[in-house]
Amino acid sequence: MIPAPIGVEGPGGSPLSEQKAATAPRHGPKMDPSPSVPAPKGKRVAAPPAPPATPAPRPVIRYSRFRDEAELAHLQRLIDGTLSEPYTLYTYRYFVYNWPELCFFARHKERYVGVVVGKVEAYDMGMFQGYIAMLAVDPEYRHQHIGRTLVCKAVAAMVDEDVDVVILETECSNAAALALYESLGFIREQRLFKYYLNGGDAFRLKLGLKADVMEPPSPDYHTEEC
Repeated sequence: MIPAPIGVEGPGGSPLSEQKAATAPRHGPKMDPSPSVPAPKGKRVAAPPAPPATPAPRPVIRYSRFRDEAELAHLQRLIDGTLSEPYTLYTYRYFVYNWPELCFFARHKERYVGVVVGKVEAYDMGMFQGYIAMLAVDPEYRHQHIGRTLVCKAVAAMVDEDVDVVILETECSNAAALALYESLGFIREQRLFKYYLNGGDAFRLKLGLKADVMEPPSPDYHTEEC
């Protein structure tokens, strides 16, 4: 058979070249089966979340007894800055020079961050009573059991002096201080109306130290403190 020349019509009256073109498959540009969708204009793509931060280690706190006059300024700064009741320098001297073994400081490096002041005296038929007069912790160092440790050190020193009971007063509105002392075994003995100069009431708290009443508290039991 002689092939039909170019331009010769095939069946149906159409040129053969046009019939081939009409029946040939049409191929468009190859599409990616999973194209990436660009971010909408004007919107930022959120960055992946950052890993949780490692908590800072707690500062190392050191404890020591009152040593000399130079520490009175630190004692006064802590007490005046945290307690509502004002005291004179003579009041501080009365305690620390008569009972230096019952005054403890808490320090972070060279910074004084807490203090407790107490005394011991005879009462009622030759028994001895300890008294916690002042407790203060720098606000930046609270919730690290510093107040608790200071109280425990003062009570332990009173035990060494054979006291029978420890008492103290604290404001009725000071929930943190009440929680601290009551967790150590102190009980509310009496409410003192308008005890403070600001007109606030106080609770007198009491802790028995003899073996048949209460063991001295341990600083290992943690709680929130002032």
